[in-house]
Amino acid sequence: MEIDEKTNDLISSLANNLKPVKPWAAPAGMALRYVVISAALIILGLLMSGPRPDFAIKSLQLNFWVGVALWMVFGFLGLAMIFTLATPGRKLSHGVLILFYLNLAGIFIWHLLRLIGMDAGGMTGGLSIEGSRCAFITTLTAVTLGTLVVYRAKRGASRRPRMTSVVIGLASLAVGGILITFNCGEDNGMHVLTWHFIVPGIITIGLAAAIASKLLRW
Repeated sequence: MEIDEKTNDLISSLANNLKPVKPWAAPAGMALRYVVISAALIILGLLMSGPRPDFAIKSLQLNFWVGVALWMVFGFLGLAMIFTLATPGRKLSHGVLILFYLNLAGIFIWHLLRLIGMDAGGMTGGLSIEGSRCAFITTLTAVTLGTLVVYRAKRGASRRPRMTSVVIGLASLAVGGILITFNCGEDNGMHVLTWHFIVPGIITIGLAAAIASKLLRW
């Protein structure tokens, strides 16, 4: 009888200490929240490093806004995919996955088209180590957002942590890409491809794959 009483007391104590679990928000809703955070990071970055000196001219060029739009759509799709993967019972839509890959291909093509007509001197100049400043700004912004996203996503239950971690790296890179597009006034295609995309992409995705994949396991 004494054991039964202790068991009942324990059950009663546990029941009284229970707290309601906060519902996991819809993936699209959480993605929108982090879009707002991303916008804040971009604004903060521009306040600290300033806009590109030729922004007034660039803002009138279609190619400039095509690049920004590609990064924006890519970032939102990536965030939506991250929180879908982290939501128990949710399956990633093939349509969203296809759009994500098509958008990534669009970003590649946008960068490669900037190389058309460049001579050897221009290519070499674009590889100058001075471009590391742009890589640093892009990577720092991407890693900052990526850290915040990982902190939130690990509260879910991702069944594909490796894929989730890579998508975190790519989606975070989009925010860095938008910021550096507004910040850097260098139009050399090799510079943009190398220091705005390839170098920060390798660093960001590498960090995400190495760290986030472990933190997202359950």
